Amino acid sequence: MPRFRPLVALLLAATTLSACGDDDPTGGDPVCEVSNVAITQAPQTITVGNLGTLQVQVTAMNCDPAPVVTWASSNTNFAVVSPSGVVTAIAAGNVTITASARGKSSNVPIQIVGNSGPIS
Repeated sequence: MPRFRPLVALLLAATTLSACGDDDPTGGDPVCEVSNVAITQAPQTITVGNLGTLQVQVTAMNCDPAPVVTWASSNTNFAVVSPSGVVTAIAAGNVTITASARGKSSNVPIQIVGNSGPIS
């Protein structure tokens, strides 16, 4: 009987390992997948010198922590955007702001309008 103990132990270990990881055949963590990025709130115009706050909604599966959203401006001479989606209007013109996460993106056009100053 002592000769069979190592064989039985090996079979039990193999059975236990094969029962694990039914959700992911590779045995690793599920892959974070982003299916959609949508800018849900944005101003249509911002006056030079002012700020505008953008909001984004990311639809994702198996992401913990949530995917990082990166922001970009099509023309930083007119407006820049912070990592949290706050747009700073620099000069009059048209700009497109883009939010991206894991290969998906959304963009929104914003018109930067000049500051007419006080009426005399």
